[in-house]
Amino acid sequence: MTSTSLSTDARGEPTTPPSARNPQPTIRHIIGRIDRVLRSRLNLRLERLDLTPPGYTMMFVLRRLPGLSNAELARITDLTPQASILTLRMLAERDLIERRPSPAHKRVLNNFLTPAGMTLIEQCEAEAAEIEATMLRGLGGHEREQMERLLRRCAENLGVEL
Repeated sequence: MTSTSLSTDARGEPTTPPSARNPQPTIRHIIGRIDRVLRSRLNLRLERLDLTPPGYTMMFVLRRLPGLSNAELARITDLTPQASILTLRMLAERDLIERRPSPAHKRVLNNFLTPAGMTLIEQCEAEAAEIEATMLRGLGGHEREQMERLLRRCAENLGVEL
């Protein structure tokens, strides 16, 4: 879906067009639609921060798991090795990550966020948290916990690693 075909709200973020509303959506339809809207809104904000979705994903993982190799990052992020290498190269050129030779394997590079990368991923996380807060507006703490528990169970049932 291109940005020219989307309706936007006051913040310039996509809204759901009436034609996309289904009077009796299934749970899978609801989850899919929420995913598409979340991705669309986050992608717009990442664009404003001059970051691609794959770049954000890699930085998100490296913040939590510093020192991963290219192959490990590709596997965790579901990117092809080629896309992973291109994304890591772009992040390194922008001084957002540092690539160091592995102490165990001289031909393997381990990846770490730089201070500039840490600052940027923190900005991205703040943007993502704001979008999530909008989605969860009106839900109490117990409802949020219950939703998370149920979604984790659904992921487990499908063999999805979180």
